[in-house]
Amino acid sequence: MIIGLLALGWWMVDLDYYHAWYHKAPLWHRSLGIMLIILTLLRLALRLLQNRPALKGPLWQQWSAKLVHIGLYSLIAFILVSGVLMAGSDGNGIVIVGEFTLPSLGELSSAWASVLHTRNSHPSRFEEIMLFTALPPAPPTPITVIFGDNLCTSVGCILILIILKPL
Repeated sequence: MIIGLLALGWWMVDLDYYHAWYHKAPLWHRSLGIMLIILTLLRLALRLLQNRPALKGPLWQQWSAKLVHIGLYSLIAFILVSGVLMAGSDGNGIVIVGEFTLPSLGELSSAWASVLHTRNSHPSRFEEIMLFTALPPAPPTPITVIFGDNLCTSVGCILILIILKPL
């Protein structure tokens, strides 16, 4: 799937504006990329939860096998993170399958900044950091202005003042 997304991305670079796939290909590329992120996270969770068979062979082979696995997962993570950063670099959200929009990092960072600015502090505890990054900021407090009927127009007020003026 990763090789297919790399090939699709490489092919998209050469598309001109009037090509039939100019607008479709990036949508599919982003949607499949998000699916790959989800599948990778599931794979990592399963790898951490399942028991792996014991490695056999000399110690240097065991260590090199572990390092190669860590290196491959790091490269996959790098490719996925760089794709998300490039897709959201224009400040707009990442549209997936034309229906859903994931917020870009620019939108998220401005939301985090507004929350921190509102609190006039910086989070220091793990719970605060998770709360600020998991939830969007609260909407601004509305200012309520009540407009009522004016009881007197300018001419009516003058007439009332003239009539009620004490002698």
